[in-house]
Amino acid sequence: MVTNAGSDAARAEARLDESRSLYEGFGNALALAVELVAVPVIFLLTGAWLDRRLDTQPLLTIVLLVVAVVGMAVRSYYAYKERMRLEEEGKPWARTLP
Repeated sequence: MVTNAGSDAARAEARLDESRSLYEGFGNALALAVELVAVPVIFLLTGAWLDRRLDTQPLLTIVLLVVAVVGMAVRSYYAYKERMRLEEEGKPWARTLP
């Protein structure tokens, strides 16, 4: 039985590229998940600390938490819009008519 070493190497490279892409996707998802949780928690803890220091409980805790959640929502929205713009670039439905 004769095998083609070139096609075997090409298949192996394709599998490696697919695995690399999959792991990159997992890494991006994990980074986004940590960011979506960590930022509001940091703002919440900062607000609680400031409230204790300034004796304004729970005003700053609530304000900073709302700012963090709204900020993360706005950031996620614009990041999504940018990713979709890059993904759809050059697609037939994204082209403008002359």
